[in-house]
Amino acid sequence: MVVSLAGRSPVAAEEQEHAAFTRLARFLRSCAECDLRLVGADDEIVLPRTAIGLLRQVAEALARDDAVAIVPLRKRLNTLQAAELLTVPHDHLVRLLDEGMLPSEAGDAGRYVQFDHLMAYTAREDEQRRAGMIELIRLSEDLGLYDDPAAATPTGGLA
Repeated sequence: MVVSLAGRSPVAAEEQEHAAFTRLARFLRSCAECDLRLVGADDEIVLPRTAIGLLRQVAEALARDDAVAIVPLRKRLNTLQAAELLTVPHDHLVRLLDEGMLPSEAGDAGRYVQFDHLMAYTAREDEQRRAGMIELIRLSEDLGLYDDPAAATPTGGLA
């Protein structure tokens, strides 16, 4: 399991806790390379970087007055779970696997995808979308579309 709080309901911060979560999120952002420790009466634990990052994300969400739910995910997902995580139809995910866009491995009950491979695929897709948007903006600027208010209308200035 990556994280497991199965069976728990989403958590929302109390009104009086928002300022504390804002401070905590700010502290955790500024302390990305710090060694943070939990200190108890008889013990002390150095928090792993993964735990610090997760705690920062939770603190930021609660500071924004969002509710938080932690959903357990296995590091090895079947194709249905992988498709759900990517929010794509199952047949689209299978096509990605067949075309080699996303690696998979055979198992007893079908094909499996590693969580890390899904996250890498998502990062690549995000970067391609970002690059495409930058290119579209550049082309629009080159064509002067930002300079001509009529060109910015849905009809492109046509009546």
